[in-house]
Amino acid sequence: MSSEPRKHLHIRAREGLQLRLEDAQSLLVERDGVVALRLPVPRIGVLAIEGDLALTTALLRVLTSHGVYIQLISPQGNLTTEIVQVADPSPWESELDRLLEQIDWRPSYHHWRLRQNLWAAARALGKRVSVAELLSFRHPTRLARLMLAKRPRAERVYVDIQSHIHHDLMSVMAEQHWPAVHRRRHPAGPHLKRDLLHAMQYEALQQIRRSAARDSAQWYAAHREQLRARARATLDSFAAWLSQRLDHPL
Repeated sequence: MSSEPRKHLHIRAREGLQLRLEDAQSLLVERDGVVALRLPVPRIGVLAIEGDLALTTALLRVLTSHGVYIQLISPQGNLTTEIVQVADPSPWESELDRLLEQIDWRPSYHHWRLRQNLWAAARALGKRVSVAELLSFRHPTRLARLMLAKRPRAERVYVDIQSHIHHDLMSVMAEQHWPAVHRRRHPAGPHLKRDLLHAMQYEALQQIRRSAARDSAQWYAAHREQLRARARATLDSFAAWLSQRLDHPL
């Protein structure tokens, strides 16, 4: 696998500009029928599109199946849509999901977080494991020891990026307008900040497993938005659980 950092591609929509695939392997940017850029899809980390530009379902499927994080930005510069890994789950992922959904996780915050951690650990491992095995990995530090034991460079990247993860976690919570009390402890359960941190760490382990981990700064720059998206999704999930639990919206 190539060790080159994945690129952040920012495209501003213009008349005559078109995106298309070549042999389902490369992204072509054409202007008035002339190829302006050809880039292998695995080399793309983030694709940001500013303005109105047609995107086919086939194009989105190929991009997201390679882990490309897609941002759609309005002509005014506002982020309107984020697309991360919308590819169909594998059979074992669907099986795990059905198994976990058989249990009512709503009675307590602890139950809710345990379900989230089991799912995140399974995604990070990327293979079929039993719920009993997942229970031993319900903390990302334990999973990191197992996954990175024979990958010293990857382990170094995971350690080095922790300060960046902490910083981005607080940034995401501020963006989502969560007050300081929610960042520390909610009456419904344990520290939300800690649990969101774990969600980002699990996501980092999954991305490290799927990519070449060389330079820590370059790796984090290429995968930062995916980790932030995972924090947002977990925060949204918590908000939905809390609204149902307390019978009122946040």
